[in-house]
Amino acid sequence: MANDLSAAEASAFAEMFPDVMSAGAFLASVGLPRKSQPAWMTGTSAEDWWAEVARLLEAGKVDDGRRRLLAAAEKCYPAHPLFGGSGAGRQAVWVSSWERLRASRPLPAMFVPRDRVLDQAVALLAVEGAGAVGLVGAGGTGKSTLARAVLHDGRIGQRFTGGAVWVEVNPGADVREVQGRVLAAFGDSRPVTEVREGRERLRDLLAGTRRLVVLDDVWEAEVAEAFPQVTGMRLLVTSRSARLLHMDAPICPVGTVEETTARRLLAAYSRCAVEMLPPAATGILAHCAGLAVALAVAGSLVGELWEWEEVAEAFDAADLAGLTARFPDYPYPNLLVVLATSVRLLPEGAAARFQELAVFKGHGPVPVAVVVGLWQTCGGMSPAAARALLRQLDGVSLIQVDRQTRTVTAHDLLFDFARAELGVEAFTAAHGRVAGWLLDRWGGLTHGLPGLHGAAGFDEVDRYSLAWLVAHLLAADEPDRVDLLLATERLTAGGRVESVWCTAHEDQGGTASYLAQVRAAWDDARTRYPAGDPRSFARQAGYALLIGSITSMAANIPPALLVRLVETGTWPTARALAYAQAIPQPVTCAQALGGLAPHLPAEVRGPVLVQALAAATAIDSPYDRAAALSGLAPHLSADLLAQALAAAPAIDRPSARALALSGLAPHLPAEVRGPVLVQALAAATAIDWPSALAWALRGLAPHLPADLLAQALAAAIAIDSPGDRAWALRGLAPHLPADLLAQALAAAIAIDRSGDRAWALSGLAPHLPADLLTQVLAAATAIDRPDDRAWALSGLAPHLPTDLLTQVLAAATAIDRPSARALALSGLAPHLPAEVRGPVLVQALAAATAIDRASARASALRELAPHLPTEVRAPVLVQALAAATAIDSPDDRASALRGLAPHLPADLLTQALAAATAIDRPDDRAAALRGLAPHLPADLLTQALAAATAIDRPDDRAAALSALAPHLPADLLTQALAAATTIDRPDDLASALRGLAPHLPAEVRGPVLVQALAAAAAIDSPSALASALRELAPHLPADLLAQALAAATTIDSPGDRAWALRRLAPHLPADLLTQALAAATAIDRPDDRASALRELAPHLPTEVRAPVLVQALAAATAIDRPGDRAAALRGLAPHLPADLLAQALAAATAIDSPYDRASALRGLAPHLPADARGPVLVQALAAAAA
Repeated sequence: MANDLSAAEASAFAEMFPDVMSAGAFLASVGLPRKSQPAWMTGTSAEDWWAEVARLLEAGKVDDGRRRLLAAAEKCYPAHPLFGGSGAGRQAVWVSSWERLRASRPLPAMFVPRDRVLDQAVALLAVEGAGAVGLVGAGGTGKSTLARAVLHDGRIGQRFTGGAVWVEVNPGADVREVQGRVLAAFGDSRPVTEVREGRERLRDLLAGTRRLVVLDDVWEAEVAEAFPQVTGMRLLVTSRSARLLHMDAPICPVGTVEETTARRLLAAYSRCAVEMLPPAATGILAHCAGLAVALAVAGSLVGELWEWEEVAEAFDAADLAGLTARFPDYPYPNLLVVLATSVRLLPEGAAARFQELAVFKGHGPVPVAVVVGLWQTCGGMSPAAARALLRQLDGVSLIQVDRQTRTVTAHDLLFDFARAELGVEAFTAAHGRVAGWLLDRWGGLTHGLPGLHGAAGFDEVDRYSLAWLVAHLLAADEPDRVDLLLATERLTAGGRVESVWCTAHEDQGGTASYLAQVRAAWDDARTRYPAGDPRSFARQAGYALLIGSITSMAANIPPALLVRLVETGTWPTARALAYAQAIPQPVTCAQALGGLAPHLPAEVRGPVLVQALAAATAIDSPYDRAAALSGLAPHLSADLLAQALAAAPAIDRPSARALALSGLAPHLPAEVRGPVLVQALAAATAIDWPSALAWALRGLAPHLPADLLAQALAAAIAIDSPGDRAWALRGLAPHLPADLLAQALAAAIAIDRSGDRAWALSGLAPHLPADLLTQVLAAATAIDRPDDRAWALSGLAPHLPTDLLTQVLAAATAIDRPSARALALSGLAPHLPAEVRGPVLVQALAAATAIDRASARASALRELAPHLPTEVRAPVLVQALAAATAIDSPDDRASALRGLAPHLPADLLTQALAAATAIDRPDDRAAALRGLAPHLPADLLTQALAAATAIDRPDDRAAALSALAPHLPADLLTQALAAATTIDRPDDLASALRGLAPHLPAEVRGPVLVQALAAAAAIDSPSALASALRELAPHLPADLLAQALAAATTIDSPGDRAWALRRLAPHLPADLLTQALAAATAIDRPDDRASALRELAPHLPTEVRAPVLVQALAAATAIDRPGDRAAALRGLAPHLPADLLAQALAAATAIDSPYDRASALRGLAPHLPADARGPVLVQALAAAAA
């Protein structure tokens, strides 16, 4: 139907209009009034809300609704590929729309302008510069309202052409989440894991733009400091304290309103004309003292039919001294009078319910259903009575109820008053009750939250719970329940264990919210306990590992796996996309986003490809950047291709630049493609490394027109290295016209190294016209070396006509070396007429049998056998096997038997097995058995197993049993296991059991791994024990990994202990990593301690990694021997952040030995900032010269 909004269109609208204010205003503008729009509760996702809109349009709620929606969206987002058409020729950058932002932050219905203060704020923002402008004033003075007025001022829209974003911060904000919301608003939706990282990403994203970021209600200096000062971009910060901002930040003071404005505010809220204010209003104005929030509450009392005089008398009768004593820390005594009076005028019992609303401070709009649930739990109210009380509180402006979204908000000063009235114990208890109610709705923690399944069925209370349950539990003084919530797991249908809480957030696209909750619990653990309390450390370590598991998962999921998860329907696209966007490495991020792009609806692919292209252009490595741009090219629209093309010439390495340009060229419009290929060929010919030049020319060849192919051929002919010249000619040949093929053939004939000449000729032959084939054959027969001549003739044979094949046969027959003659004839035979083929194969067989060296004879016969007729093949294989068994050298004999095995029939396999078992050297016998095993029939596997178990040397017996294991049936596996358990040396026993375990049934595998680990633990040699643990680790379940770690920590030798810990680390779960870290820290030799900590660090969460690297660097600098200290510093360098790199550089500079100092400096230099790298290399050179 024409009025249907597709799922892709709904998803696009959800991205562009993701909140209730902007979406509601937008729909109202196209004819769907707010009262008819779907309800939007806290926790409602934009996707769900727009899906409901799609259903309304389908039902015909708006005439011609789809067309009107798309037309209106195009005005707001002309560059969007859905709203603005194809996007061709447009700049594919998502600009934050002023219209959208203003719709989401409308001016209050009772708005009274404050022109003087507004003009001052606008003027400060209009000054050229960077950094923050502060709107600073006491609570309740109207700072946030003034900030909204700034947004709605036309002068600001003209100034900040790149758009704006509004972030409500609130006390105790997660700085990384604030940064992430701003980044997401301007197109970078990856979650922020570190403040420093977020700051740098903001700098890169906002540099050179004119954008405004509004941070509303900021309480901590760290929030403003988390935003870089970038010319053109400004922060507008509302706060109660100027001390949160930089000393030179311009401040616009926001004080109490003057009397004229106060009268207008009071009149507006009392629904009375200003000139009609009665004398009693004067006393009310005095009590309100110019505070906008007090004026709103007082006016609303009159608006709700209290008399002016009644309100004035109630204010006069208030006990200000008593209120001040009860609220000693409350900063606004006049507001106390207004609020206390307003609450006293409420019906009986209503005050207690109002006070309980304090649990929602900082939670934004709260669904009415959640407030009703709170009052049912705490006060036993019926839903109808609760909703009636909400209407009463809204009427007197103590709260605001949005009837369209059915949500509740209040000014933070009113929340503070309610909390103070409630008292500490009752406040804590209220949080506990609401948390308990929310958990019970999902079936309770003790039962694993069975109701927390299926994101599609979540209502507004579920979504609120996902966002705020952890906050309620922490405020209820219940950290243990937070830990239980975060640890609750369930089994999936596929038998995989997953976190219930984390998965629920991921399915809602709320991974950033999950991380913010874990960080909040972490902050609670830091402050809840006395210094040094082990409970604090345990909880912090647990939360760090949870965060690390999420962030490292994004970093460690291969892009191909993400794509496969979407293709198989295992993950929803939104979930995979969230992980792809969170990948920190630009190379992998670009690959993942590019791989997912084809699976996204065409209309919403644009923003993802914008981010993928940004990731690709941010890659440091020239080759990786070129590969990423080439990989993205097939998916890019015309405007994004133009941006990719602009990025390619900036690649400074010619070979990488050529790769990028050649990858982009096929996808460009014809009129652009030619000049780009000229640039690409110029970049390729500037490469001075022969093999890289050859590769570049081969990559370009399929895309070049005839005139550029001539230049490419000239460049190939000029390559000095014969092998690379031959490689380039072979790659160009399929694309050359006849005249250029003649030149290529001449160049091939001129190659002086016969092997490379033969290779070039065989590569050109398939593409040569008939008149050139005679020349190529003459060149091949003229090659002096018999082996190279045979190779060339074999390579030419498939491409020659019958008359020339006769000449080839004559040339092959004339080769005097039997091995080369056999090679040429066996390569030629398949292309000869049937009547000629037999005699030629007879000649080839004669040549092969004439080869003196048994190993060469066996190899030639093996290669010849597949081409022989069936009746001849068996005798040849008999000869080949005889030649193999006659080889003197045991290792060559074993190698020949392995090579023959795939071609032998059953009877000859029996002989081959006998020959293998007759090899006297145990290691070569084991090698031969390994090669034969995959080809043996079942009856011979028994003999092979017997031969393996008969090997005397335990290590070779273990190797043979391990090699046979994948091919043995169940009964023989049992015998192999019995044979393995008889090995008396612990290290070889562990090795044999490790090789057998993966092939055993699940019920047997566990006990075998227990036995293998026990054998490993019994090994005396520290190095052998470390090696055994390393080999076992990938196969061990979690409980045995704990034992393996315990065994590693008992190794006496510090070096071997460190090595074992390093090799175990990649396989350890989070709790065991903590133990491994403690063991590594306890190693007494500094060099071994440094190496262990260095290897452990990459597997730890980012938050834990830094202190570990500090310890590792301290250990490295404590190493006595200069060479070992230099090696340790070099090994640490790739893992160190900037501040520790500076310390490492100081340590390297202090090394006495010039040689070792040069070595250390050379190893550090590539990881230093570009401006520091040069001087360090100068120091390294000076040290080397000394």
